[in-house]
Amino acid sequence: MAAGAAQAGVQLLTDPSQMTTDVLVDFESGIPTTGPVTFSPAAQIGLAGSWADNVTPSGSNGLTIALESSPLVATFSQPMQAVGFYFGNDDFGLAFDVTMSAYDAHGLVGSVSLPVNRNDRADQFIGLISDTALSYVEISYQRPQAQSLSVYIDDFRATTAVPEPGSLLLAGFGLATLALLKRRRA
Repeated sequence: MAAGAAQAGVQLLTDPSQMTTDVLVDFESGIPTTGPVTFSPAAQIGLAGSWADNVTPSGSNGLTIALESSPLVATFSQPMQAVGFYFGNDDFGLAFDVTMSAYDAHGLVGSVSLPVNRNDRADQFIGLISDTALSYVEISYQRPQAQSLSVYIDDFRATTAVPEPGSLLLAGFGLATLALLKRRRA
């Protein structure tokens, strides 16, 4: 897939201002093990000084996964509509893409990719917005171009999916029917 490309169903975001943020994880208090988003069991806190030339959007911690061939997975406890994060650890003059693949309960919804700026800082943002509620995303660096560089992210953010108007209308109709039936029985 061409750098910067997106598939049907998802749209590439390159700035956090392009999305509403309901969930923000900055990793300064560690890795969440419960809540709206959890991460791969192999993920660990990475100090910005070691992984991102001491430059992150906030604080001194980010999240890394040292398994070069494995993606970093973020799983949602409730459906999300948009997801994004800053990434780094993209130095050594290597030209490669970072890719985020988005999944719903039935499989792949789409992917977005962005070429890295190769400055080793966690100062580049990638995100996506989907027309389908998301269950999880996978974050990976292009191989073999990224060689053994580990994925490093910070300030992971997500937007909670809003039910479609048709779903709300159907739920409201169901509640009204139940109330009417209960009233008739009384």
